[in-house]
Amino acid sequence: MPQTSRVPAGRRRRPSGKSAAARSAAPPPAPALAETAAPPRGAMPLGAIIGPDPETGLGGGFAVGPGRAAPAAFARCGDYLCAESVIRNRLGLHSRAAARLAQAIEDFDCEIYLEKGDYRADARSILDLLSLCCPCNTKVTLLASGPEAERALETARRVIHDRFGEEE
Repeated sequence: MPQTSRVPAGRRRRPSGKSAAARSAAPPPAPALAETAAPPRGAMPLGAIIGPDPETGLGGGFAVGPGRAAPAAFARCGDYLCAESVIRNRLGLHSRAAARLAQAIEDFDCEIYLEKGDYRADARSILDLLSLCCPCNTKVTLLASGPEAERALETARRVIHDRFGEEE
């Protein structure tokens, strides 16, 4: 019979890593933002809406956030309008995120798909979205075709860009 290491009764093993004092210490407070500071000249205020690309008339409608660039106009991929995006939230495209994406685009009159590599999923189907297995930092392509394809792509890309409404 193989020997196993046993801890004597009344003693507990200390977890490796940080000491008990370091684990119980509160995190340092976040630095305060200067609310009265004027934005740099020519800077776009947070929450400003970016208009469509003047050359193509596509894209636009995105709010500018801190450290986030506004998405570019849509490309044409055969019969579809397409746009690339990256899944940035920590948990990836999980069930709650897939439900938010499907719900955001369900009323648009168009076909819309999410593509990862060689796999394509109907973006209105939560199960199809989950079958793509998209962890954090996965590059995906949105494809849409139909009368409201541009608006559906804008909405889908905004939902993905805003991390599905989640903090992380």
